[in-house]
Amino acid sequence: MTVASFRLMRRSRGVTRRGVEAHSADPIRVSEAIVTDVMEKLALREAGRAFADFQRGEIGPACLVSNFLPDVHRISHRTLFLHGRGDRLVPQSGIEAAADRMPDATLNLMEAGHWPMRERPEEFNAAVAAFLEQQSGIDRPNTV
Repeated sequence: MTVASFRLMRRSRGVTRRGVEAHSADPIRVSEAIVTDVMEKLALREAGRAFADFQRGEIGPACLVSNFLPDVHRISHRTLFLHGRGDRLVPQSGIEAAADRMPDATLNLMEAGHWPMRERPEEFNAAVAAFLEQQSGIDRPNTV
């Protein structure tokens, strides 16, 4: 996604929908509520500024400028990777490589695209809650 994409998405619900669907493994799961939420965020005065700054400093002609993969083995804390199998922006192989190199990492591949927390919020939240419970040793009450 580019800064120009942000500008186009601000102006058109259809362009916003297509942009969100492009990052989804299953475009049919992109609800009107998600599109509305994205449009509301895009309407904020500073929307896109952080991403534009990131693009200018981090995205090179063929790849990202920074590569932290050689250093991830130094992370000794328990880490959970949640990644969408259908993510077309961040390759699954990169996430697998990072998880493999970390001494105490868990990789959870979800049936989602680049935005698993929006595509499958219940599954995402359950995975995070289970991971945190496992780390704390505290059982949470069953609530619906």
